[in-house]
Amino acid sequence: MSLSKGLGAWALTPLGGLSVVTVAAITATGGFFLTGAGKADFTIAASRSSQAVPQGQSVLFTLTLSGTNGFSAPVQLSASGLPTGATASFSPSQLTKGSGTASMLVATSRTTPTGSSVVTITGASGSIVHRATVNLTVTDHVAAAFSLSATPAVNTMLPGDVATYQVNVNALSGFGGPVSLSTIGVLPSGMTASFAPSTVTPGRTSTLTVTTKNNTPSGNYTLTIAGSAPGQAQQTTTVGLNIAATGKSFGISGPAFSNIAPGVTIPLDLAITNPNNQQLLVTNLTVTVQSVTKAPGVDPNLSCTPADYVVTQYGGTYPLAVAANGVGVALSSLDPVAAHLPTVGMVNSKTVNQDGCRGASVVLAFTGAGQG
Repeated sequence: MSLSKGLGAWALTPLGGLSVVTVAAITATGGFFLTGAGKADFTIAASRSSQAVPQGQSVLFTLTLSGTNGFSAPVQLSASGLPTGATASFSPSQLTKGSGTASMLVATSRTTPTGSSVVTITGASGSIVHRATVNLTVTDHVAAAFSLSATPAVNTMLPGDVATYQVNVNALSGFGGPVSLSTIGVLPSGMTASFAPSTVTPGRTSTLTVTTKNNTPSGNYTLTIAGSAPGQAQQTTTVGLNIAATGKSFGISGPAFSNIAPGVTIPLDLAITNPNNQQLLVTNLTVTVQSVTKAPGVDPNLSCTPADYVVTQYGGTYPLAVAANGVGVALSSLDPVAAHLPTVGMVNSKTVNQDGCRGASVVLAFTGAGQG
């Protein structure tokens, strides 16, 4: 391909029938620029640019982060410019995939000065930093008619699990009216929250049930519980929810066996326990001889070691699907072909005296791998 200059512009001439890259812009001075992909980046914005909150109470802002040009790196959130005595907490504090929504809860104290402040919200991912600002107006303290509390303070769970909290409504200054409960702010994907009952009077308790799905992102979240009553200031309290990235370890056990002798092979119908609230896909099972203990009274000059025993591994096809919360699920129920079961046997030696293994105790070890 060659370049030739026409009237105030460059012209591209193909050579040998080859296709020519499209030129996005051509200047009269002879320079030219080729269109290319933009830099991966993100934007950050708040759903409400201004909110007011009485001294000693809290207010919630919803933030939206949007990745551009394939941006998918983690973004850490922080806030600055808060008035004295006020704090900000984010849920989640980091968006791991560079896009999504988060909640910023600003809690004030009774001593936080009244007036307006510009709060700067910063999203940082390595050298890429973007900011958004919101206006926070603190007004005079309003006497609360009731307060909220919740236990436990934090629940830890796996994706697909269910967590519960007890929410208490406490009367102040003789208040006795009904209080409606809700969660405010952004819940992560696949998470739902419900109250039973959703309306309570002071002195009563409601159960908050938080349900997640298998695809709910792992992370540490803060849930904000709000109580509302006609003619009264809304009250809030928070609880933590930590969603682990990996599931609980599953268990493997084997049957007791006896009368093992040279040349004898015993099938092992392993039992698998899945403690998770989601299906487990077992991708590997391994049996090994961990130790051998000779029986009392056996001639000490005769040996018996793990080398006198042999195991064969599971011979079927992986993965093996174990239902959620399955306890002691037999391998034979997952694969009914008896020939696929692992086995343990004793070597039948023609040259070595194996009387040292009479009555010996053999300990097997079971290990496995899976995903869910």
